[in-house]
Amino acid sequence: SVKPAAGVGAARPLAWVHVAKCGSSLVNALLYLPGMCPLLPSGYALVDMDPEKMAFLGAQADEWCPGSFSSEGRADFSDHSGIGGVYQSSVKGHGIIMLRQPEQRIMSAYYYEQHSWPYWRYQRW
Repeated sequence: SVKPAAGVGAARPLAWVHVAKCGSSLVNALLYLPGMCPLLPSGYALVDMDPEKMAFLGAQADEWCPGSFSSEGRADFSDHSGIGGVYQSSVKGHGIIMLRQPEQRIMSAYYYEQHSWPYWRYQRW
């Protein structure tokens, strides 16, 4: 039988599929998995999913967590890229995703400045 710690190591690099408004808070758990981010600053945590901290993490994750997260097919660690083009080469057997009830996603997006809603449709520029 595979021990849990060995399972995490075998799954590296993880391919985090970040669906908008579905589990950015999951990132704190991923960052603190044993052995995942040895260079993560002590006490670092994303609180309230601060956009500036999230952007900073996106730029630093590959440095702080060497070899722990797949970078194929994404702009940065926290983007919302799809996986269709990289599934076979990067995600299969390494993917991790958190989903939530669709109604909760819609409400969360609405109250977070209509996150991921089309700009042209709602004249938001």
